[in-house]
Amino acid sequence: MSIIYRPAEYKDILKIAEVRTDATEEIKRRHGFDSKKAHNEPNPFYIFSLQKEPEGFWVAEEKGDILGMTISWVRGNLWFLSFLFVSPSHQDKNVGQNLLRMALQHGGEKKITNRAVLLLHITQRLSGSICNTGCTHGNLCTAWLVQVLQQHPSKVT
Repeated sequence: MSIIYRPAEYKDILKIAEVRTDATEEIKRRHGFDSKKAHNEPNPFYIFSLQKEPEGFWVAEEKGDILGMTISWVRGNLWFLSFLFVSPSHQDKNVGQNLLRMALQHGGEKKITNRAVLLLHITQRLSGSICNTGCTHGNLCTAWLVQVLQQHPSKVT
């Protein structure tokens, strides 16, 4: 059976959380950070994304297993990538590239002139960046993003 790329569904949320945790722990391990398995608690942003902009939420699936996920948003002429995670066992198999391709199609009917990527706190630290929004934990940054998106419903496209 081959990998299929499809819109995410509510039933995928727990498996998506597991993929994100596994991918994040692998990144930390590769870069010498203490990697003790975090909880697989679903991020509330997943449900928010399914409710508000489901066309930007995609998964890669094979035989019922979620291998990766991506969330993108479009606001006016701005497209931005919120998440892109691939299970460590399926990295280097073009899953991430294919998910990114699906995400980039989101908003294709609009005139997108700007593209951006939002980094998770661990990714920012690994790349040497500093999270200067005052967020010290990924879920706080996510809560801030959800709040901003909810405060600007007129910009939902």
